[in-house]
Amino acid sequence: MNKICNTRELFQKAIPTAINPDDYLFQDAQQHLENANRWVLNQFIGEDLYNGFEDLDSDIQSQLNFIVANKAFYDLIPQLDLILTPNGFGIVRTDNVAPASADRVKNLLDRTYRNWSTQFDQLLMQLLTTDNLLAKFRKSPVFYSLTNSFFLTAAELSIHAGIANATREDLEKLAPKISMCEVYLKRKISVEYYEELLSKVRVNALTEADKVVFPQFKRSLGMDLQGNHHAVVGYMDNVMNYIENNPDLYPTYTKSSTFINKSKQYFKNEKDSSGFFFG
Repeated sequence: MNKICNTRELFQKAIPTAINPDDYLFQDAQQHLENANRWVLNQFIGEDLYNGFEDLDSDIQSQLNFIVANKAFYDLIPQLDLILTPNGFGIVRTDNVAPASADRVKNLLDRTYRNWSTQFDQLLMQLLTTDNLLAKFRKSPVFYSLTNSFFLTAAELSIHAGIANATREDLEKLAPKISMCEVYLKRKISVEYYEELLSKVRVNALTEADKVVFPQFKRSLGMDLQGNHHAVVGYMDNVMNYIENNPDLYPTYTKSSTFINKSKQYFKNEKDSSGFFFG
């Protein structure tokens, strides 16, 4: 039996369009709700959180109900007879009413997808920053794939890369390009510090010093995604100057081969150099 969004009342609370005098729509959605439950189990929260759903705070339950309901409804929409009403969309079982236009149905699909995508992002960040939830979330089979980049949410694409109304689909499509941009970032901040930051995100342990530069790294990635690499170079030079002027706050970077090799370039062993040595 489905654990999440398993009553008509919960389904209709998440999907006002689904409100109707009887429960035929909820019954029609059963297979899609089952698929959505399976998806949220295997592709998001994992067994520990799913099996303990009844013990979660009501806020977390509500978010999961909303995600599952909207994901199921998104898959159900193409099978429905939709009409346009003064309050939005209605669902009917009759041939006597003209159906909603294809454009309006597409808008409903887009809105429904964006609903669960936005809620997914919000819950993801809540799971990553709430220690008792994080301990269970870390056991999810997709935990590491969901946290393998500095861009964790679609919202960050909107904030840092200027992609309006970005969704999880946008994040997935841009994943290869984000990875390429992160190659340059690793060269600047060192692989060691990059990996340390990801590790700290995964255990909710970013330091105050990390929190100063982490958003700036995301901003540089956003500019790179926009194709403005020239600006990224200057921007990152400023960020790295700050880091190098505060070595005690960023020991992983200052002990890295990236920083050591960079420091060697500042010194040239020439006869007129005050630091000239024989060798």
